[in-house]
Amino acid sequence: NWKNQYDFLSSEDECQWVVPGISCDEVGQVSELVLDDNGLDGPVPREIWRLRSLVSISLSKNMLSGALPSLGLERLTGLEEIDFRENQLVGTVPVEIYSMTSLQSLALARNQLHGSIPGAVGRLTKLINFDIETNVLTGPIPDELYNLSQLQRLRVGQNQFLGTLPTEIGQLVALTDLGMFTNAFVGTLPSELGMLRRIVNFQLPDLALTGTIPTEFGNLGQVSKLALSYCELTGTVPTEFAKLTSLTKLYLQGNNLVGNITFLCSAIGPLDPFRIDLQKAECACCTCCP
Repeated sequence: NWKNQYDFLSSEDECQWVVPGISCDEVGQVSELVLDDNGLDGPVPREIWRLRSLVSISLSKNMLSGALPSLGLERLTGLEEIDFRENQLVGTVPVEIYSMTSLQSLALARNQLHGSIPGAVGRLTKLINFDIETNVLTGPIPDELYNLSQLQRLRVGQNQFLGTLPTEIGQLVALTDLGMFTNAFVGTLPSELGMLRRIVNFQLPDLALTGTIPTEFGNLGQVSKLALSYCELTGTVPTEFAKLTSLTKLYLQGNNLVGNITFLCSAIGPLDPFRIDLQKAECACCTCCP
C-alpha cells in the first residue's frame, strides 16, 4: 500500500532513480533515505543499517511498528539525522544512538517508546534538534543533556519524566523552541530560564510547578508563544513582561495568579490568544483579555 512504490525490487541501481527522497553520494552509496508519509507498515528492517553511508533517514508519518533495530546501527558514524516521528514504534531508544557523535537531529516523537534518557546523551555534542515528545518515557532528564550547547529545539513534552527543572537549563542559550509540558516535573521555575534569550516557542504548561513567575522571564525578548497554564503558580504576572514585545500568544490560565495585568495591554498590544484566570486577575482592556 505504498503511495510511491519506487523501484526497490528492480535491477536498476537506486542511484539512477530520478525520485525525491533517495540520494547517493559521489561514490554511489545511498546517503539519504526519505520515505515520509508513504504508507509503510510493519517493523523497521534491521538490514536498513547496512546503508553505512547514510547521512539522513526519515520515515516519519507511517505505520511502522515494533522496536527500532540496533544491530549495526553503531557503524553509521556519519549519520546526522534520524526521523521516525508519528509511527507506532515500541521498546526503548537504542543505546547505540547515543554514540553517534555526528548526529544533529533525533526525532522520535509520537510513538510508544518507553525507558529513560541515559547520561550518554551528553555525547551528542552536535545535536540541534531533540524531539521525543508524546511517548511513555520516564525518569529524570539527565544533567548531561543541558551541556548540549548547540541545541536549538528541545521537545520532551507528554511523557512521564519526573524531577525538577534544574538551573542548568539556562545553559542552553541557543534554544529557540522548548517544550517540556505534561510531565511529572515538580518544584519551581528556575530564574535561569530567563537566560534563553533566543527562545521563540516556550511551552511548560500542565506541570506541578509552584511558586511565582521569575521576573527574569522579562528577558525573553524573542518569545512569541509563552505557555505556563495549568500549573500551580502564584503571585502576580511580573511587570517585566511588558518588555516582551514579540509576544503574540500568552497562556496563563489554570494558575492562582492575582493582581492587575492591564500593563501588558498598553505595553504589548492585543494578544491572540491571551488566556488567564480573570476572576483572580484584573484587566481592563477587553481586546487583550477576552
